[in-house]
Amino acid sequence: GYMTNPMALAHRHRLPAAPGVFKKDFERAIRKMMRREVWAYWHGMSQSGTRYDPDITEPRKAWWDPVVKENIMYSGHLTAMAAMYGYLFNDDKYEEMGSIWFEPGALAPFVTARTEYSLKALNDAIYWQMVETGFVGVACQPNWIFAICNQFPIWGFRFEDIRTGEARAAEVTANHQAAWRGRETSPTKPRRRA
Repeated sequence: GYMTNPMALAHRHRLPAAPGVFKKDFERAIRKMMRREVWAYWHGMSQSGTRYDPDITEPRKAWWDPVVKENIMYSGHLTAMAAMYGYLFNDDKYEEMGSIWFEPGALAPFVTARTEYSLKALNDAIYWQMVETGFVGVACQPNWIFAICNQFPIWGFRFEDIRTGEARAAEVTANHQAAWRGRETSPTKPRRRA
């Protein structure tokens, strides 16, 4: 996920009039993130273990979709990359359902369909995981939540908000900070987005 950050900075601050220099490489990096070799580790990790959950007596049922829950270091980087792409290049490529996708292959041999997302669907999945934890954040590994790991999806929310005029990033940031400070006030009530 970090490979797009220097490209974004170089494009924005050094060659803003030359998107063609960076756009194809940006697309390649995002495509690489969707390759099974990049995210397949999650199938095994999703089962957890005593290192992550000392009270576990047997592995959890594994799932192969790497963004459905508890994998914010992957899904957060992916959404930041896709949203940054839209912002930098004014391109709706990742706004289409199916533009972000995962095929299980050997991880789930009896599953023939692939899981498809758009940037909005990906951000919705991450947002509702944050809501479920009271905005403390989404886990990087089973039962492990770190504030720093949850900064990447907030980047994605911010870039998406710039293009849509929404304020999801502001809502998440305020509630995330309040949750980590341990304030007694409850976070604002989350609202479903159409």
